[in-house]
Amino acid sequence: RMKQQGNKTDAMRSIRRRTNSTMLERLTYTLARLLGFLGGKGGPHVRAVLSRIVARLLVLSSDSRWRTTLDNVRCAYPNATEEWIASIAKQSYLNFATCYVELFSSSSMPAEERLSLFSFEQDIEIVRNRDQGKGAILLSSHIGNWELAVPVTADLASVRAISIAKTQRNRLMNDL
Repeated sequence: RMKQQGNKTDAMRSIRRRTNSTMLERLTYTLARLLGFLGGKGGPHVRAVLSRIVARLLVLSSDSRWRTTLDNVRCAYPNATEEWIASIAKQSYLNFATCYVELFSSSSMPAEERLSLFSFEQDIEIVRNRDQGKGAILLSSHIGNWELAVPVTADLASVRAISIAKTQRNRLMNDL
């Protein structure tokens, strides 16, 4: 009888975890869609404001991550002042938030606005390949807003683009 009760308790915990997870996944997805809509329709100024809000929420949401970020900056710059270290940590959170606000907003932006997010120092090889009737495979490191590189490159070269990425834990986010 004890074992049967234990199994019921474990099952209830599992159901609660899944329900909480599902609610959090839906909330995250809804917020991402809302950020995308507001940022895409509101333009660069609105995206900048949203990025600052998201960055602040990220700092407030996890004290341990904030402390880890500060520790990492201290390790990288041992002679820096605490004020400078905090400034760099805040800027890294803002950069992170900006990447995601821009990513979520990109589908609501006109192509010209997406293109304005990037600067290209030289002609892109994909344009030459397109003109020669060839395709291209692009590989990217995980620096900056590389998620936007695919739609921006497609806009710039007027080509169809496909990206491959790992499935997200929050299955709803795969649809963004």
